[in-house]
Amino acid sequence: MAQRENSPKQFIYYWYKELGWRKDPFHPSQFKSRLLAGFEEERKALNSFILERKALCFLEGSEGSGKSSLISWLVHELQLRSDIKVLHSTGKEETKQDFLDLLASSSLSFKDRTLTPLLRKLQKKNDSFEELYQAIVQKKGFVSLSSLHSYLEKRSLRFVLFLEQPSPLVLEALSDLFSLPLQVIVTFRSESLKIPPYPFRPVHIELKELSFENCCALLSLRLLDVGGKNLNPFSLSELKKIYLKSKGHPVSFLSLCHERALQRALDHLSFRKNPSLVEDTHARSVNLEELGKGKSSGTHDDVKLVVKEKKEKPYTITQIKQSYNDYKVEAFKKK
Repeated sequence: MAQRENSPKQFIYYWYKELGWRKDPFHPSQFKSRLLAGFEEERKALNSFILERKALCFLEGSEGSGKSSLISWLVHELQLRSDIKVLHSTGKEETKQDFLDLLASSSLSFKDRTLTPLLRKLQKKNDSFEELYQAIVQKKGFVSLSSLHSYLEKRSLRFVLFLEQPSPLVLEALSDLFSLPLQVIVTFRSESLKIPPYPFRPVHIELKELSFENCCALLSLRLLDVGGKNLNPFSLSELKKIYLKSKGHPVSFLSLCHERALQRALDHLSFRKNPSLVEDTHARSVNLEELGKGKSSGTHDDVKLVVKEKKEKPYTITQIKQSYNDYKVEAFKKK
C-alpha cells in the first residue's frame, strides 16, 4: 500500500486536492451568500424593494449574468426573518386560485395542520383559520382572498414569492393578489418577457456584466473558502483572457476557471515512459532482423539504425517497429 502511495499518480478523483483545496470551489453546493462579490447597486435595489414593501420587481439579465446567485443571496437574508415566508413557484400555478392555494398551504404550520378537534374549537373566533384548515387540510371548499388576507394580518405574516420566466397568463393572475401582504420578484432573460399593464409601477433591475476586479474577487472568495491562497494557481494575465472570453458573465467566468483548474490538476499525473534506447557507449548499429526475434546484437548491410549522440531525441519503439516492417518488405521483394 505504501508503494502504491509513493508511486506516480496515473489517475485522480479528488482533483481539487492536487491544488491544495479541501473541496471543489466551483461546485454549486459550495455557494454561500458571503461568497457573492459585485452587484452592489443591484443588491441595494433589492434591499430597498423589500424595505419599502413594494408589490412587484422584475430582475432582468441574460443567461449566466448572475440572477440565480442574487436570488440565493436574497433568500438567505430573508430566511433570517420570522415574519417573512419565502416561496418559490413550482411552475404549476397558472390561475389566481392556484396561487391562493400555494400561499394558504405555506401559511399553515405543521402545528396548525395537526390540531386536534378540541384545539380547533378554541379557535372558533378565528373564522379565517377554519376556512383555510378545511380547504388545505380537509380538502373541503376553496381558499378565498378575504380569508387568507385576514389570516395573514392576524399572524403578521407576509410572503416574498419568486417566479422564474413566467408566462403572461401567470403575470395576469398575479394582478388580483397584490391586496395581500405579498411581494413578487420575477427573474427573466433579456427581451423574453411580455409584461402586462399594472395599476402601479413595478421595480425593474437590469443586470450588467461584472467588472474584471469583481470577477477576480468572486473567484478569490471561493478559493479562500476551500483553503486556497488568494488567486493561486491563476495568474492575472490568464484571468484577463478568461474574462474577455466570458464577456463579464460571472457564471461563464467561473466555468472557464473551473476548466482551467481541472487541467492544472491533471498536469500532475505521471505516466510510465518507454525506456530510453540511448546508451552511454559509442554509437553502434542495430540489426533489425534480429531485433524482431528478440535479439539486439549484430549488423545488417541494408538497414542500419544509428543512435548518434546522447543529446538527440531517442528513437521510440513505434519507430523501430515501423523500420523493421519496412525491412521485411524489402527483404521479401529481393527474394
